[in-house]
This record gives sequence, structure tokens and C-alpha cells, in this order.
Amino acid sequence: MPSSFTRYTHGVAAIEFAIVVPVLILLVIGLFDLAVRESEQMLLDQYTRSIASNVVANYDQASFAPLQAEITDEFYLSRGATAPTLGLNEQCLCQSIVSDCYALCSDDNIPARVVSISATTVVSGKLLGDLNASSNLDVKLR
Repeated sequence: MPSSFTRYTHGVAAIEFAIVVPVLILLVIGLFDLAVRESEQMLLDQYTRSIASNVVANYDQASFAPLQAEITDEFYLSRGATAPTLGLNEQCLCQSIVSDCYALCSDDNIPARVVSISATTVVSGKLLGDLNASSNLDVKLR
């Protein structure tokens, strides 16, 4: 026999709404965090490619530092963001073996000069917390 409590349906929609809305809000905030992280990852990739383009155009330590500062300002500092940590590692390779840059390889070829560029930054999110974003690129100069 149904009681009067089970037949009373006023306010059911409000209770369902109260149960579902917090989950939906968390879902929207999480999606926003992921979108911000992906946007920062794309910006970091673009920053790394821009650095690589300038490495190819003119790579020597004296002329590269001002270009790096200009690129960092364009991508990050001009919008008030923290600049990523940038790492440049130069090495010479003879058939994928690290060698002296000023000596010929065993097959009398000039060693390939490779600059590895890595950039990392931390993206802060409301729900997901701090996430690391990184971008790596190898540039073969000769």
C-alpha cells in the first residue's frame, strides 16, 4: 500500500537539479582547465618553433641572446605571463654518435651540428592543479 510520502512528487525536479548541478559545474571547470592547458601547450610549441627558426637563421651565442629575449617578450612577457625555462644543447654527430665538432667523421664527412631546444613551463589550473607543459625540438644545422 503506497504511503502519502511516495505519492508526493512536488520538488523532485529541484532535488534532481541539486544533485546534478555540482557534477556539471565540476565538469565545466575541468574542461576549462584542460582547454587552458592545451592552449598553453600550443603556445609553448609555437615559442619553441620560433626559437628554432632563429637558431637556424643565425646561431651564435652573441647574436642569439637578444633574439631569445625578444621572442620571449613577444610570446609571454607582453601578456603578463611567466616565461618558460629554455634549454639549448649543442652537439655534433657522426652517424648518430657524439663527436668533436671540428674533426672529420670516420667517413671523411663533416659532423652534423644539432641543437636541441627544450622549453618547460607550469600551467596552473583551478581543478586539476599545476600541470607541466614541455616542448622539445632538435634542429640540424649542417
